[in-house]
Amino acid sequence: MLVDIGGSYRDLAETKDYISVMQEKISYEFAREIEERLDWVQRREDVYVKELNKDSTYIEMENEDLRICIDDINEILQNYIVPIEKGSRINRDKTIKMINMLIKKCQEALE
Repeated sequence: MLVDIGGSYRDLAETKDYISVMQEKISYEFAREIEERLDWVQRREDVYVKELNKDSTYIEMENEDLRICIDDINEILQNYIVPIEKGSRINRDKTIKMINMLIKKCQEALE
């Protein structure tokens, strides 16, 4: 981007271009101070982005575990309901076993 820097135009595309103009027009010390502050801001932003990515990776892994658990529970229920829909009688022991399997899956997902 062409910018008027006091009588002439200069293409300022990167931070170092702006720092160079500050060194010429203001002072070397001022330019160095601004550069250090910009570096500090960039480092803070990098740390924030890394933390955000770390958290999202953990959340994605946790969500994947929950999806797997839900799929497993769905499969157990589907296998149990099909014979009932065909008119089979409900077996008490089989029902208790199926419910215990669902409880175990839920407990594993919460751990």
